[in-house]
Amino acid sequence: MTSSNAFGFTQIVDPHEITDELKQTLVGCWTEVSNAGGAAGFPFPPVDAAEVTAALDRIMSRSRGYAT
Repeated sequence: MTSSNAFGFTQIVDPHEITDELKQTLVGCWTEVSNAGGAAGFPFPPVDAAEVTAALDRIMSRSRGYAT
């Protein structure tokens, strides 16, 4: 039996490839996962989009530093 789904995997190796749409998707995902009790790296849920966005921006800034 063959099955297919809409999920795919894309590896981003350059932080400049992260679009605003992808960034908002990541923020939404990490916020939902953290507030549901998942391990997304935030020790004190609940978190809001502003807190998660700040963390993502720090991660992206560090990654840009490594890429240059």
